Amino acid sequence: MDSKVCVLMATYNGEKYVLEMLESIKNQTYSEFVCYIHDDGSTDSTCKIIDEFCKVNDNFIRLKSGTCGGAKSNFLYMLKKIGVQFKYCMFCDQDDVWLPNKIEKSVEAIKKLESDNPAVSALVYCDMKVVDENLKEIASSFIKYNALSVDEITIDRAVMKGYAAGCTMIINNTLAKASVVEDTNNIIMHDWWVMLIASVIGKIEYLDEPLALYRQHGTNTLGAKHITRSSRIREICSRVISGRQMEITRSGLYQRIRQLACCSCIDAIGTDYQELIDGAVSFEKKRKIDRFIYVLKFRLYQNKWSALWTCICS
Repeated sequence: MDSKVCVLMATYNGEKYVLEMLESIKNQTYSEFVCYIHDDGSTDSTCKIIDEFCKVNDNFIRLKSGTCGGAKSNFLYMLKKIGVQFKYCMFCDQDDVWLPNKIEKSVEAIKKLESDNPAVSALVYCDMKVVDENLKEIASSFIKYNALSVDEITIDRAVMKGYAAGCTMIINNTLAKASVVEDTNNIIMHDWWVMLIASVIGKIEYLDEPLALYRQHGTNTLGAKHITRSSRIREICSRVISGRQMEITRSGLYQRIRQLACCSCIDAIGTDYQELIDGAVSFEKKRKIDRFIYVLKFRLYQNKWSALWTCICS
């Protein structure tokens, strides 16, 4: 298997920005790639724009359209159908702009990560600049803008939070194959899922360089949100006063636990995490006190200040 990269692009009603995104991929310094595009039932001119682009660019291929029901399902569909056939795979949103060396830098980084063990499940993610709809810079770092951590990402942290956007990632074939599962209902998002799997069976590396422009506009599926300590405190206080915090904590915890339980079907997971994953599978059937103990034992809470509260809500 050579080092050709598979770029998976999910589209839906993206006529305003999709051509600019396609052009930025076309202009990459790394030429050994194929970009596969799958549309999720657009009703605007997105498909027409893509088809015209593909006619004059042989390494851009639009897959037969079909409704997947959202970005998560669209990306996981392409990963299963196409991504597992390539050495490396990257996810691509329809409304961003990739800097010219994004693929080249990503491939260099993941090859370095694989150097000691080519068979390891590997994931590399980079930073981005946050820009407005006209590409005017809002923030020089997506990571800092969203107050994300780039420290070692262990499974207990990865299950509680998605630490990287899919459009910043490159994954290798081993991780792609491990991430393909039949039942995706309890997977929260494709990028959260592959990082969770990588935290369990593989290696994760952060590339401290912005290699894309993350376009922030009114119709983002999931937008960048500027988070500060004061804004986080205000949001939590508002939830507590309104009485919504208990339900938000409980539903969020259960959603994360269900995603963790999906790891039970991953063959490569060793015995080190068996108790954690088995506990997730049976979590909702446990007695209240056993759920309490499980959450504390495996640190399934956002931070030490919320530990007791999360247990109460479980």
